[in-house]
Amino acid sequence: MRVTELADKYIVVKREDIHKYLKGNSRYHTEDGFYSYLNVINIHRKQDGKKDNRYVVLNLDDEISLAHLSRKLTEIIHKRMLEHLDEEKGTLHEANLEPIKVKDIAVDIVNAILRSKDITAIEDAQEHPSPV
Repeated sequence: MRVTELADKYIVVKREDIHKYLKGNSRYHTEDGFYSYLNVINIHRKQDGKKDNRYVVLNLDDEISLAHLSRKLTEIIHKRMLEHLDEEKGTLHEANLEPIKVKDIAVDIVNAILRSKDITAIEDAQEHPSPV
């Protein structure tokens, strides 16, 4: 399977925004009301045999340093490959181990992206200093 475009399959709402914008606002329901809707959905998902999933959310509009990201991703890949290397035979023995899951590398990848975003912000500030 290959992703050809990003779809709006999920709705992401920051907890901070729920507390800030719904608290005590009867026009849009209450903060507790919002959570009760989510609980109803979770109950029905469990009845359908679906488990609670965990996701990593990234802002697709954030700018990142491609050079830094590329270097960090290469480091992550090499680190994971070395963990599966049979040094005596000089081969990868991934088949003998548990498969690597997304969660095993997601934190490393997300941190690389966030760090690349920080580097981009620093570089932009250096190129376009604020007037004093």
